[in-house]
Amino acid sequence: MKKYLLGAAGAIALALAVVLFVLPGKKTRPDAVTPDGTSVQIQLLRVANVCQVFNESRGRLPANFEELVKFSRAIQDEINEESLILPRDKQRMVIRFGVKLSAPGKQILAHEQTGFNGRRYVIFAGSNVVAEIDEGEFQESLR
Repeated sequence: MKKYLLGAAGAIALALAVVLFVLPGKKTRPDAVTPDGTSVQIQLLRVANVCQVFNESRGRLPANFEELVKFSRAIQDEINEESLILPRDKQRMVIRFGVKLSAPGKQILAHEQTGFNGRRYVIFAGSNVVAEIDEGEFQESLR
């Protein structure tokens, strides 16, 4: 009898697992694994941290992607093409290599290409501030 009860409970658990995991409903956000954008924020912070270390050692930001990658390998925090694909918009992060650090927290260092629902995550140069901003704020910060 116990054998059949365990079998029935197992069948119910299996059916529930199929309903929850195999037949998911429509996802409302493209970053469903981290709906709050945590993974995007972590990736932006990682690039900003490598740029910060680069700036501290050389007195400037990396000039281009190749210089950033080479330096990241040297400090054992490898950044590559794949690590720059952000999960919300599934596009490569934009890094603004020409940004000056004269006004920390005012200019965008890196950002999502398109973001989600008219908002995108950005990280400001010379700071560890990540923010999700709308298109108007984004355009203003690019000036």
